[in-house]
Amino acid sequence: MRPVALAFVATVLVGCDRWEGVTVRNDAEVTLTFKVAAQNAGKPEFVFQTAEIGPGITRDLGKIGGPPDPAPDIIVRAYTGDTLVYCRRFTEKQFSSGSRTPVSVTRGDIRCR
Repeated sequence: MRPVALAFVATVLVGCDRWEGVTVRNDAEVTLTFKVAAQNAGKPEFVFQTAEIGPGITRDLGKIGGPPDPAPDIIVRAYTGDTLVYCRRFTEKQFSSGSRTPVSVTRGDIRCR
């Protein structure tokens, strides 16, 4: 394949990709285990990332996605051991706004299950 054709194909493939995730900051006093899931309307959720994040650390959680439209909701849960201490669902509008302002994660902020 010629370099120009290869560059065109790469551009088309990358052009379909989009970031589906959020930036979080662990404002708890302990290391938290994060589980990040995607869920489309009427479908079961799919956990696609697990990460341990220490106190005061900021990190992007998410994935590179693409079609389907609309984008799935992103569900972020944080645990200490087996205890759920944080849960929040983010819609496409909330995570695709282009803002990388970190979401403060504190223990006891449970807005979903």
